[in-house]
Amino acid sequence: LDDGETLAAGVNCDQIGADVDEERYLTMTTRNGYVKRTAVQEFDNILSTGIRALRLEGDDKLVDVEITDGNHEVVLGSRDGMAIRFPETEIRPMGRPARGVHGIDLRDGDKVAGLAAIDSENQEWTLTITENGYGKRTGFNDYRVQSRNGKGLIDIDTGDRNGPVIAVETVAMGDHLLVTSDTGQIMRTNVTDISVVGRNTKGVKVMELEGRDRVASVDVIRAETMEDDESSEEAEEAEEAEESEPELEQPESDD
Repeated sequence: LDDGETLAAGVNCDQIGADVDEERYLTMTTRNGYVKRTAVQEFDNILSTGIRALRLEGDDKLVDVEITDGNHEVVLGSRDGMAIRFPETEIRPMGRPARGVHGIDLRDGDKVAGLAAIDSENQEWTLTITENGYGKRTGFNDYRVQSRNGKGLIDIDTGDRNGPVIAVETVAMGDHLLVTSDTGQIMRTNVTDISVVGRNTKGVKVMELEGRDRVASVDVIRAETMEDDESSEEAEEAEEAEESEPELEQPESDD
């Protein structure tokens, strides 16, 4: 990384799959509300120093990246608690050097907090978490589909109790949440422990924070990932048990 540069997001390349004929895109957003969609093939030959994924202007910064397949819808959430949902097809595919297009019309002083890709076949809710440790789950249908670059709808209250939004994710039954604070505190919880409520609500306490500590990052552990890990662990344990079993001595023959 160059001086002053920080890591903004990471994606699991296992989601891309081995079939190169399948359409897969890196769909990304910046804090000033730009969105961009680029085919994953344009990132086939990445050097250890990296390659440029998009063009940034002024004080703009990359905020979030998701893998999509051309059929997703995206939700952009802002720090002031606004959210907009629109089809990813409204973001035409572009090459790496491009800046992208406007995704949300932000109010003065507002910035994008995150991007969530809706896979309605496998996921059920949008999850919003604020800096002061509050959050909520909300059904997708509460966010009506709009045209790209609209002002969006009120998603969550960002008053003194909640603070600004730090993350927007899509989650399903069985997923877990890892929440990390500025001081390095980490908590893990099942997403079903977070209440389902509508838009324009305050949400519930997700993480207890002390003093001036704030939520720094939020990561979702998918249920299928945990199932794969458990299957691998069980297979390894079975193999180790088989290897550790003593060989039975064969009885001597009377011949």
